[in-house]
Amino acid sequence: MHFESLRTFPAKVIPVFLGILFIHLIPEIHPGLEFPGSVFRLSAQTQDNKGAQDDVFEYKVKKNDTLSKISKQFLEDPGKWKELLKYNEIPNPSLIREGITLKIPGYLRKDSIPAVATAVAASPEGIVELAVGVVESSKDFNPTTNAGSWTKIGKNATLFTNEWIRTKEKSALRFAFLKTRISFDVRQNSLLRIISSGAQSLAEYKQDTAENAKAVQVNSGSVQSAVSEKDKGKKYKLFVVTPVAMVGVRGTEFYVDSSVPEKSLIGCYEGELEVGAQGSIVKVPAGFGTTVEKGKKPTTPTPLPDRVEIQ
Repeated sequence: MHFESLRTFPAKVIPVFLGILFIHLIPEIHPGLEFPGSVFRLSAQTQDNKGAQDDVFEYKVKKNDTLSKISKQFLEDPGKWKELLKYNEIPNPSLIREGITLKIPGYLRKDSIPAVATAVAASPEGIVELAVGVVESSKDFNPTTNAGSWTKIGKNATLFTNEWIRTKEKSALRFAFLKTRISFDVRQNSLLRIISSGAQSLAEYKQDTAENAKAVQVNSGSVQSAVSEKDKGKKYKLFVVTPVAMVGVRGTEFYVDSSVPEKSLIGCYEGELEVGAQGSIVKVPAGFGTTVEKGKKPTTPTPLPDRVEIQ
């Protein structure tokens, strides 16, 4: 149709016709525009590109930093601090502590702050809430040779993935995961570390039901843990690995005792556990416990005589 033909259209029809023509022609001129139905909008491509994986600014939280201060410094709209927490999977502002690395995506960040292509700094996984006696950590300990350097740690010390922790005689430790706030009480003469989901058992950590599932590897000693009430009923939050077994943890209060070499005692106070060894998985309900020895399957759960207070 020639534009000359527009003269034959009623005056009220011309704007409608031009609008339709505009919608059909613009995608050819600017493919970044989309027209869902009768409404066109700028493609989310701009925002997607701005928030792409390679457009993430990383900021290591410093002493005296607060969420409010960080939001004002880096966010285009400081009022979107909740989105920043969600992006970093941090449920509570109080969990932003010195040493943590925050990822600030492009779609939230000020335009004046470009992403810096640097190696991702390791972020702490846990924090020490209580330390009694001699509690130490090591980043280079080798459990096979027992070689490694140890440093004494105390309250508010941060714990990283693959960092070993040990308690000496008449010593104890309580630490909590920064994101989930799941806490562990570690008894005397214990050796453990936080590890990433390596899967290899307990049905491959139940196919990593918990996203980026973490595990506590207990080489020796005893730990006791409880998931906070608000987290109960959810799917797996954590896994505990001993030399002879793996334990899948839901909303649960439980203990794992590996004080005796090549043997683990596992008890459940509340909720339910799943204990795996030698290709077999048993469910351990509240008030029951199971024993696992090297090379053997978990025993049939039996009632706990009394609440076990491990030393």
